[in-house]
Amino acid sequence: TGEEYEEKLKLEEEKRVADEKYRYKRRQIKELQENLQSMEKDFHIVLKQEALFQEQKKEKEALILQLNKDIEEQKPKLERVKKQCSRLSREIQSLKKTKTETQEERDIDLRELKSFNRTFDKLLADVLEANPDLTTAFQMYFHQSDLELPTVGSAGGSQSSRSPSTQSSLASTRSSRSASSGSSQASSLKVIDLSLSINAPAEAATVDAQPASRAGTSDIFKRKKS
Repeated sequence: TGEEYEEKLKLEEEKRVADEKYRYKRRQIKELQENLQSMEKDFHIVLKQEALFQEQKKEKEALILQLNKDIEEQKPKLERVKKQCSRLSREIQSLKKTKTETQEERDIDLRELKSFNRTFDKLLADVLEANPDLTTAFQMYFHQSDLELPTVGSAGGSQSSRSPSTQSSLASTRSSRSASSGSSQASSLKVIDLSLSINAPAEAATVDAQPASRAGTSDIFKRKKS
């Protein structure tokens, strides 16, 4: 009859809607299961990385402790060497009947100054590489003292690639020079005031209008002119 046919169509429509909902729920369940599996996989990876980092941390801490121990062990040796060097210096001055620095002492001081400059140049280059916004301000201060701002490539210094035998030969050559040539060899020192102010980057734009030298009593370091 007509009523039964309409009832049948209504039931079929309800069945179709129910089937669509069922398929939609199945897709959702499948997606959730896939997401859950992916999250579990990522979680296991994170756990492995955490375990690896913990192991590396323990190794680094053990290495730091060992290095600190080595440093403490070297301190007495360093003090003994300093005392011995001081004693030998006094003996040399006594034998030469002079109280001024010997050529050898000046040579050692010069090498220490060069080593300090190389270390400082590398440190400054690393800082500027990590903070490029400071480059302009530092260029201004170095320009005022007619110095070239160190870069990552030049911070190592030309002497860092020399072999020990070459350095030893150069040291012997320098030590054999006379005191007069040693004093003429000594280069003038440049003084740079690094009392950076907040407006330092803005001041860099007027570097040509500023005096070529600035006097300062704080945060001053000495650099050997290349």
